[in-house]
Amino acid sequence: MKKILTIFASAAIGIMANAEITPTDNGAKITVDSLTTEVIVCSPSQVRVLKYYGNRPETANCPTGRELKRVTAKGKYKIDAGEYYVALNEKDGNVSFWDHEGVLIMAEQHRTASLTPLPGENGRYTVKQDFQFGRAEVDSIICPAAKTPVNLKGSLTEFCKTSEALPSPYVTTEKGFGILWNSPAPGQVDDTPERPVKKAGDVTFTSDNAPAIDYYFLYPAPADPHPFTGCCRK
Repeated sequence: MKKILTIFASAAIGIMANAEITPTDNGAKITVDSLTTEVIVCSPSQVRVLKYYGNRPETANCPTGRELKRVTAKGKYKIDAGEYYVALNEKDGNVSFWDHEGVLIMAEQHRTASLTPLPGENGRYTVKQDFQFGRAEVDSIICPAAKTPVNLKGSLTEFCKTSEALPSPYVTTEKGFGILWNSPAPGQVDDTPERPVKKAGDVTFTSDNAPAIDYYFLYPAPADPHPFTGCCRK
């Protein structure tokens, strides 16, 4: 009986143990359940997030050319980007973004990163990520690149699939931040309340055929995220 209890106790400790976070020149990375999450600070207002299995996808990096302030506190590895700070959860690799007063701006919903392998496509996935906005409710989600920008709140909207779809998966909110879903494939922005998520959330991005989850968090958000092209890049 004691042996069984010891096994269960060891298993519980393994489940609760935090994964190791590796600092990089311009951010940090962590691997949990074979999924690597990499945070890359591109500038004081722009942070890129990559989530992938196996080898890192071939992609341009964005060095900062400056020292980054880093601190570990309450299970989070925090990096001060300049305009805000980004945090990696040491237990599950979840990424969140906070202002310097400690108020949450936006976070990934915990363990909602999804990379589903495509049959016959080595290293290609249908990718999805659910996001939760901060404590202040967001009333509008706008695609600035649309010919006639409309509020995407409460709707499911395709990007880059047809001439009627959104021309870019870059959206902004009235709270001042933006998300550039940096996917090489068409997909969807989903804010419908009935969509299948682990808990009620604010927005879900999906791409049909991509090597990784890849997005930029921009705060303050520019009207045009150039030079980050986002949609349908090769």
